[in-house]
Amino acid sequence: MIEGVSPAGRRRSHASAALRVINRPARFPEHGVWPFEMRADVAAAFLDFRTTRELMAAIVEGDAPKATAVRGEGKSREPVWHVDSLKEFLAKRHGTSVDGKTGGRLRDVIAGHAAFSRNR
Repeated sequence: MIEGVSPAGRRRSHASAALRVINRPARFPEHGVWPFEMRADVAAAFLDFRTTRELMAAIVEGDAPKATAVRGEGKSREPVWHVDSLKEFLAKRHGTSVDGKTGGRLRDVIAGHAAFSRNR
């Protein structure tokens, strides 16, 4: 059951696992700017998957985030992802933060680069 309808009545706060996604090729934004809310094909491109089928398989395995909301009503319902949730997922995977800071790991990156440079 999906709970939490927004004031507009179209958006929901939680995505349903029962939603089906048609397999489509990943699609990059037409003008090169990632929208705040993405359908499965654009979210797949953002996460570097070739198709929405690959994205859905990655979600099942825990290698991609679940949709953050559901848009539409009846048969036109579809999962959508907020760009910040995708960025946060990737940042956690890479041990960074959304703003690109690495916390204590920057020291390791610099040390690794210095060691690489000395061995050239």
